[in-house]
Amino acid sequence: SVQKALIKLERSIVVFIDDLDRLPPEDVFQMIRAIKAVSDFPQTTFVLAFERQYIEQSLGSYEIKEPGKYLDKIIQVRLHLPKISHFDLNKIATEELKKLADIDLTSNFEGDQHRLIEIYHLCIKPLLKSPREIKRIFNRLYFSEKATRGEVAFSDLFGLETLAIKAPNIYEHIITNPMAYTGDSGQLPSYYESPEKVIKLHEQERDTEIGKVDLDEQQYVKELLKTLFPLVGDDSYGHISQEKHSKNGRVAAIDRLMVAISYGIPANEVSIKDVLEFISSPEQRIEILNSYKNVDKLERFLEIIRQTLEQEKPSDPNEFIKVIGGLIETKEVVELESRPRDMFSATPIKHCWWIVKTILTTLDQVDRTEILTKTIKNGN
Repeated sequence: SVQKALIKLERSIVVFIDDLDRLPPEDVFQMIRAIKAVSDFPQTTFVLAFERQYIEQSLGSYEIKEPGKYLDKIIQVRLHLPKISHFDLNKIATEELKKLADIDLTSNFEGDQHRLIEIYHLCIKPLLKSPREIKRIFNRLYFSEKATRGEVAFSDLFGLETLAIKAPNIYEHIITNPMAYTGDSGQLPSYYESPEKVIKLHEQERDTEIGKVDLDEQQYVKELLKTLFPLVGDDSYGHISQEKHSKNGRVAAIDRLMVAISYGIPANEVSIKDVLEFISSPEQRIEILNSYKNVDKLERFLEIIRQTLEQEKPSDPNEFIKVIGGLIETKEVVELESRPRDMFSATPIKHCWWIVKTILTTLDQVDRTEILTKTIKNGN
C-alpha cells in the first residue's frame, strides 16, 4: 500500500539523514537496518552523511563480519565530501567575527588587536577544520563576550573558547586547577610558593591533558597555552607580574581568568571598567565608590586603582586626591586597618598614599605644590 501511494504521488522524495556517526553504536545498527528495509521504495532516495570508519566499527560490534560490504549492498553511491580550504574557513570566521558585535572588541585593552592577529594566525587558525567548529566557538563567544566585555581581553577570551571546543579536557583542567596555568591560586599568599615553582609542580598534569589532544593538533594547542599562559612556556613574558597581566585583561592573571570562566565578575573581584570609570568620570566616582565600600572589596578596589594609574590619569588630580583622602577616615577603612595582617600585606591607607603619590609624581613642580598647599590649608 505504501508503494502504491508513492507511485500515485508522482513526485520524488529525498530523505536526508545527517550525523549518523553521532549516534551510539546500537542506534547506528538499528538506523541502518531501518533504512535497508525501506530503501527500495519507489521514487524515494536516501542521502546519508556520516564518517565511514565509525559506522563500520559500530556495525562490526553487532557481528556484521564485513561492514564495508554490508554498507555497499545498501548504499549505491559513496561520495567523499570535499575538504574545505583554509581560505574558506578563514572567510567564515571573519564573517562570524563581524556578526559578534558592531564595535571593535579589541579596543578595551592596549595592544589587543595585534595580539588577536597573532593568536588567530599562529594558534587558532591551524586548529579550525570545519565550519561547525567555527560556529561552535562563536556560539560560545556570543554569550561569554558580552558577559566579560571590558574585563577580559577579547584575544584571550577567543583563545579560551577555542580550547573549550578543540581541547575540552584542557579547558576543564584550567577550570578545576587554574593555578597549574597561572602559577597563582588567588587564595594563597604570593610568597607561599613562587609562580614558577607552582607551574613546574603541575607540569606532568598539563602534559597528560595535552597528550589527549589529537596528535596533529597538539603543537598548536601547546602554542595557544603558552600564549595565554606565558609561564607554561617558560617564556620571559611569563615573569610579568599578575598585576600587569590583570591590567591588560590577560587570563594569565588569576583574577581575569576567573572572570572569563565565570562569565562575569566573581563576588570577591573588582571590575576593571568600574576602576577606569572611577578615574576618568568625576561625576560617577561617589556612586562607584559606594558600591565598593564593602570591606571585603574596598581593599582590592584600591589596589586595582593604584595599578591602573600607571596608564590612566584623572583629568582633575586635585579633586581625585580629595576623594581618595576622604576614604581614610571612613568606618570601612578604619575596620580594615584594624584587621591582623601578615608581614607582606599593605593596609588600605598605604594603598591610598601610593595612589596619591602616583598622581603627584606625574605633575610638574608648580601644580604639585599648588595641590599640596590647598590640601594642607583645607585640612584634608
